[in-house]
Amino acid sequence: MNEVFSQLPEDSPVDQNLVRPELKDGMLGSSLNRVVGLNREGDYPSTEKVYKSFEELHATPSTAENIVEMTAEQKDIRDEVVELVPAFLKEFGLDVPVRTNTGRINAYDLSHFTDEARMREKKTHAKHSTSSQSIYFNGDVIESLGNIGFAKVLTHELVHQHAFESMVVLKNSAYKDGDNKTKRRSIMRRSGLVFYKDVNKGMDTEELPLLHDYFAEYNEAVTEMLARGFIARFLDNISHIESDKEAIMNELRKVYQEKKKVEPGKNILVRDAETNLTVGDDNPDFEITGISKNAAYDAEIHRLEKIIHTVYNAKKDTYGWRDTLDVFKLFTKAYFSGQILQLARILKEVYPNDTFSEVGKATMMHGKKDSM
Repeated sequence: MNEVFSQLPEDSPVDQNLVRPELKDGMLGSSLNRVVGLNREGDYPSTEKVYKSFEELHATPSTAENIVEMTAEQKDIRDEVVELVPAFLKEFGLDVPVRTNTGRINAYDLSHFTDEARMREKKTHAKHSTSSQSIYFNGDVIESLGNIGFAKVLTHELVHQHAFESMVVLKNSAYKDGDNKTKRRSIMRRSGLVFYKDVNKGMDTEELPLLHDYFAEYNEAVTEMLARGFIARFLDNISHIESDKEAIMNELRKVYQEKKKVEPGKNILVRDAETNLTVGDDNPDFEITGISKNAAYDAEIHRLEKIIHTVYNAKKDTYGWRDTLDVFKLFTKAYFSGQILQLARILKEVYPNDTFSEVGKATMMHGKKDSM
């Protein structure tokens, strides 16, 4: 089966609510773009109140006890990347940026975790959380990233933060908080290209939702491609990376020399996937890519690039595309706007036999019980 969806998603089973969050100086106060399921009678909070609660959370620096202090260099890099990312993403379809609060970008000590959980978390360098409006770095691995790796991982999570995000308030989820106030649980509905499917219908029952993240592989591929593109573009604008840069160049030279001994008559180019730095010959006969230890989602990127090239070759004359970048921007526009119809219709033209459900399931990365 070709790994592309060609059937438009079903309508949401909950009521639509198109109230948008207010902008301040042309920026969003949180990463949340849309809330659905609130235009019902009863004790549901207003949509505006939900947006405000997320904005207040996002604006408040984290005071968690297990925060690991970042180095002065990491703080410099953090501030530079946060400032540069929005303008870069606007080139790929971002309309309204998030007013990122650096006080909610932190590394956390995992020593209070169980050994099993800590080993599991070691696989994750960082993650963006909508529910806490934070970017968490894994305190066990942050130092091993190096400064370029830190910048790239942060960029990846900031791209997630700027993706289109919507949540749904669950229908039968009322509970009393510590102040005896009625509250309702919510779950993610959309995040970038991801459609969260509640496979046990938790939004309509009291059972905790089991979320499947349809199209997560494509979502991570787009996120990582944007992060790598940012690092390649702004490598000379980021502080404290010269030693890391030289280490990468030395590794590239080493790989080039080794390959040249095996293929002395061939022109070879060696490329770092994370930074796009290269060592090698002009007019290469072949290229070697993927040197960086922090490069992520290579397999997902390879699959998406294959789709992009297929779509470009099939429809470039129809749509007047200049190169594959125009096709990639169809994905990024959907990623940032939540408007997926244009992308879906073009993919349906190229892949008429693939269904939305089949491809969504084939590109999941997680299936978990979750609520916000």
